Amino acid sequence: MTSHRTAPERRLHELLETAARTDASEDDIKRRVANLIESLTDDQTARLEVQTSTGIIDILVGNVIIEAKTSSDHLGVAPSWARRDVNTR
Repeated sequence: MTSHRTAPERRLHELLETAARTDASEDDIKRRVANLIESLTDDQTARLEVQTSTGIIDILVGNVIIEAKTSSDHLGVAPSWARRDVNTR
């Protein structure tokens, strides 16, 4: 059976499958996010683990910084879209 998914759809599916696994590593998540972003753009490259003077950026795409975590549960925080204190002006 041939899949008719586009490259971004395949990458998103792979990311969601990986994220659903309880044994998924942060590196797996970072690679899947980078693959998804690159499949959506023609001229942007996602760079992983970029060293800066203040630390390491997980994923850098242009001027966008992405921090990857495998689970917010063990951190005791809610994802930003679930927080009630987010100002939506």
